[in-house]
Amino acid sequence: MYIFSPAYWFNLRPAPLSGPGKLLTLIIILALIVLIVFLKKKMQDRKSIYFAFYRHLVNCAFLNIFLCFLWLFFTYELIPIVSARFWIIIWIISMGAWIYQKSKILKKITKDRAAAEAKIEYNKYLP
Repeated sequence: MYIFSPAYWFNLRPAPLSGPGKLLTLIIILALIVLIVFLKKKMQDRKSIYFAFYRHLVNCAFLNIFLCFLWLFFTYELIPIVSARFWIIIWIISMGAWIYQKSKILKKITKDRAAAEAKIEYNKYLP
């Protein structure tokens, strides 16, 4: 089956996951675990302006690890509808929307940080 054909993505009874597919999924899970460890180290400073943003990223990584394991389980057990490939498309679209939303929040945080630094610089010269 051709990977760009709708029949490949919307087949309700997909073929079992092959070796490279399992390996790719495990690499994604390991990358998310590394991301969690890195962000947990960055979250040591609770007074950081980015603390809430890092917490959101860690929660998202945990959720994605859970979804990857869940999808691997359903694919391994060959459960028809929940192991279908269109869930990958839905997951990618939802992650794109989530990243867009969080990037807007990150822009706001950096803008607020710049304003706070400008205010500190301005107040430095006041008696």
